[in-house]
Amino acid sequence: MIDWIALAVGAVLGAATPAAQQVSNALSVEGCDFGEVYATAPARCDLTLSNAGDTAIRVHGFRVVSGNGTAMPDDVSLAPHSTVQVRMEVDTGTSAGRNSYIVLFDSTPPMGVRSAKVKGYVLTALDQVSPVIDLGVVDMTATAAPREYALTSHEVADFRINGVVQAPTWLDVTLAQPHVLSVSVKPGASWGLHEDYIRVALNTPRQHEALIKVKADVRGDVVPSANPLDLGIMRAGNRNEALVRLNSRSQKAFKLGKIAVEGFNARTEVLPCRPKADGCKLVRVVVSKDQAVGSLRGTLHVELPESGRQLSVSTWGLLVPKDYKIRDVTPDPGQSKATAPASLHDELKASTQVKKSEQAPPPGDGPLLKWTASSLDTVYGFQIFRADSEQGPFLLINPKPVLADMNDENPQTFQWRDNDVRHGATYYYSIGILRVDGKKEHLAGPQKVVAK
Repeated sequence: MIDWIALAVGAVLGAATPAAQQVSNALSVEGCDFGEVYATAPARCDLTLSNAGDTAIRVHGFRVVSGNGTAMPDDVSLAPHSTVQVRMEVDTGTSAGRNSYIVLFDSTPPMGVRSAKVKGYVLTALDQVSPVIDLGVVDMTATAAPREYALTSHEVADFRINGVVQAPTWLDVTLAQPHVLSVSVKPGASWGLHEDYIRVALNTPRQHEALIKVKADVRGDVVPSANPLDLGIMRAGNRNEALVRLNSRSQKAFKLGKIAVEGFNARTEVLPCRPKADGCKLVRVVVSKDQAVGSLRGTLHVELPESGRQLSVSTWGLLVPKDYKIRDVTPDPGQSKATAPASLHDELKASTQVKKSEQAPPPGDGPLLKWTASSLDTVYGFQIFRADSEQGPFLLINPKPVLADMNDENPQTFQWRDNDVRHGATYYYSIGILRVDGKKEHLAGPQKVVAK
């Protein structure tokens, strides 16, 4: 493993002149927190930029690292000793849990690339926090049945998918049932690795759409020896190349059409296999001398004119400066492994029988839920679910989670009151855990309560 962060920062930033350093020290940037939003919804908050110096500073070129986002305004001038706010809007996409987005921006006078952090927590209405449909290896020489995938949610009793909003061009996606997708690879799909997203509309009130990742390794008669093709760590100035072997599963001779690399600068060569075989060809990928250092991610496209198909091979690697020192940050095998956090299933009790809380209970006269929990270092908060019978269905009744304090190592006591009840009615409550990474856990043993 290499020091990726050190390489990225070293390549992007660079040394500032004394004058630029003086201006840089005058400019301060305060990140922002967008709070809680549901997945696929935009997250908005305001960055605060201050100029404590005697020279005006122009800030521009805002962009979000590893994500999509916009700034309003995107170009702003800070007079001496002034403060302005820039509204950032970040596309949460398929994010879940606590997320941080790094915003880079430029300035005039130039002072190197500056950054700020936009953070918050992304909720999802789905029980599947990051839904993935993995079709695995799809053999296009045989007929495969469509794959069905069910989405579930505890947000509404009649949960359903209202429709398919967008699907990849290489997939057929239909609704098999109100909450079940039917997915199959189209006969004309290109061969190779595919990874894309299906966007569906939901009937949940707080999240109207969801993104589902779909993956497949589509194989025809001609298959590569490696997909993805890993170029490894390469040094600038060297001859950096890799070979991929193309084999015909039918062992028949085949022709190659246009071959190109998309995503970075490289040329290709076609070589005979050794030993020579009719159903085999070698393709050499040679990285160009003028390729900029950094992470290389691209695709090797190979046209197969006789079958009318294109074979795509995902290709990646890392090009470092010629004199770059690679630091091994692999953990020492002799170090003890971190102990996994204890499960809360045995530590959390949701009933009125738990210890008395030190805080005053929430106002109202509805059922009061109290619970005590420990080992909260990976817990963001709790969700409350209610049903009219012990068998369910249990539906979410607190859109805003009850937050936990991860910095407190002692057991914590929590309270939540349900004031939306019918007096004399019987209810069943269950508590769910929201992890920092967005994962959800439902606890066993619903608690029966009669509303007074």
